Amino acid sequence: MSRFFDPQTGNYWRYDNGQWWSYSYSAENAIRALELAGWSAERRSHYGDALQHLRAAEKLTNRQRNPKEWARIQNAIANLLLQQGHYPEAENIWRQVIETRVVELGPEDPDTLRSRTALAATMDAQGKSAEAEAENREIVGMDEKLLGADDPDTIASRNNLAEVLRKEGKYSEAEAEYHDVINREEKVLGPDHPDTLRSRLGLAECLLRQDKIQEGKEVAARVVDGARKVCGAEHPLTKAAEKLHDDLQGKK
Repeated sequence: MSRFFDPQTGNYWRYDNGQWWSYSYSAENAIRALELAGWSAERRSHYGDALQHLRAAEKLTNRQRNPKEWARIQNAIANLLLQQGHYPEAENIWRQVIETRVVELGPEDPDTLRSRTALAATMDAQGKSAEAEAENREIVGMDEKLLGADDPDTIASRNNLAEVLRKEGKYSEAEAEYHDVINREEKVLGPDHPDTLRSRLGLAECLLRQDKIQEGKEVAARVVDGARKVCGAEHPLTKAAEKLHDDLQGKK
C-alpha cells in the first residue's frame, strides 16, 4: 500500500487493491503528521526531505488564525535552515517567531527562550559576536531568575555565553564563565559528562590564549582522559582535546 499527502487539498491519497483512494485529515492532524515526517527525516540527516515536509505543513498554518501553531512550524524550519548553514534566512524567521511567542506565550516562556537561544547561535555563526553576546547575557539572566543557577538550561546558557566570549577574544571573561559552568556541570551532570568535558576544552583554549600553559596542559589532559573513556578514541571531542593537548605540549 502506498500513501502520500497533497498539501494543495489537505487530503491523503492511498493506493490499495489497484485503486487510489482519497481521505482527509483535519488541518491540525495533517500538520502534526507532516511534523512527524519532518522530524523522522531530520533524524536520518535527510534535511532536504525534512524541509519539504515542514514547508508543506507551513502551507496549512496561518499566523493570524493560530499563531502558536504557526510559530512552532516556523521554529522547526529555522532549525533546519541553521543546520544547513542558511543563517540569514534562519535569523529572519527566528525574529518573527520570537515576536509571536513573546505576545502569545510571554517573554519568560521556555519556548520563547529556546528560540532566543537559537537566534543567538545563528548570529554567532554569522560573526555577529556583539549581538550574540548581548542576547546570551539576557537569556542567562532570565534563566537564573526563572530556573535557578543550577538548572541544566541555565548552565547551558552560561556555557553559550562563555563560548561567545572566547570567540570574541575576551579570554579572561570567558575563563571566569567556564570555571563557574564547570563547577555546576560537575555537580549536576558529573565530571566526565560530555558537556562538562566540552566546557573544560573551552577553558583549556582560553588558558592557552592567555599563556597559562601549565594550567592549560592539566585541564587538556583531563579532557583527553575523560573523552577517551566516555566517547571513545575516534570521537571528534577526543580528537579536538588531543590536538589542543599537543599544542600545549609544544609550549613552554
